[in-house]
Amino acid sequence: MGKTVIEKIVEHNTGRSVKPGDIVTVNVDRVMIHDIFIPFVAEKFKEMGFEKLWDPDKVVLIYDHLVPASQLDDTRHFRIGDAFAAKYGMTHVHRSDGICHQLMTEAGYVKPGDVAFGTDSHTTTYGCVGAFSSGIGYTEMASILGTGTMWIRVPETIKVVINGKLPENVMSKDVILRLIGDLGADGATYKALEFSGSAVESMTVASRMTISTWPLRPAQSALCSHRTRRQRSTAMLP
Repeated sequence: MGKTVIEKIVEHNTGRSVKPGDIVTVNVDRVMIHDIFIPFVAEKFKEMGFEKLWDPDKVVLIYDHLVPASQLDDTRHFRIGDAFAAKYGMTHVHRSDGICHQLMTEAGYVKPGDVAFGTDSHTTTYGCVGAFSSGIGYTEMASILGTGTMWIRVPETIKVVINGKLPENVMSKDVILRLIGDLGADGATYKALEFSGSAVESMTVASRMTISTWPLRPAQSALCSHRTRRQRSTAMLP
C-alpha cells in the first residue's frame, strides 16, 4: 500500500516506517512563536529548567497579533519577548513585518518536507508548501525549545480530490468553505487533509495557503499537505 504525504514526511524525519495511530518522536525543523504566547512560553521554559535553546536558528518570534498595541498590558509581551530573544541568541525576530503564517512561508522558514509547529491554530497553513505542520500550546512549545523534539500520533489522512476548472469568481476560499461544510465541525479531528486533482495542481501557492489555513475549523489539530507540483513551492523560496 502506498504512503500518504504526511506518512512520508514523518518517515523521512524519524528514519522509521510508520502507520496511522503510531506514536513517534519527530525532530522539529522550525517553530514559530507569536507575541501573544511568548510570555507563557518563556515562563514554562524557565519552569522546565532549560538553560539554552536547542537551536536558536530554528526559532522564529513574530510580533503581529498585538501590533499595534491596543492596551498597556500588550507592551509586557514585547518586553518579555525581546528579553527572551536576547538572552537565548534568537536572530529571527520580526516586528510589524506582516502576519506570522505568511512570513513563515514567504521568508522561506518552512520548506517542503519540513516538520513545523507554531503557537497558533492556523499553523496548518504551512501545508501549502508540502510541510507537516500543526498548532500547539505554550507548554509543548517550551518543551520543543529545550529538546528540539515533539511526540505526535501519526494521523489518518482524508484525501480530497478537486478536479476541473473553478468557475469564474469561485476562489480557493469558496472551495475550502464548502469542504468544511461537508465535513462538519469535527469531521477531521486529528486527521490530515491531503489535497490533489487538476484544480489544486493549477492553484497558486497563495491560493493553496488559503485552503491550508482553514482545516483548523473542522478540527483544531488538523494537519494539511498538498500532493502538488513541487516547483510551485520551491520557486517562491529565497
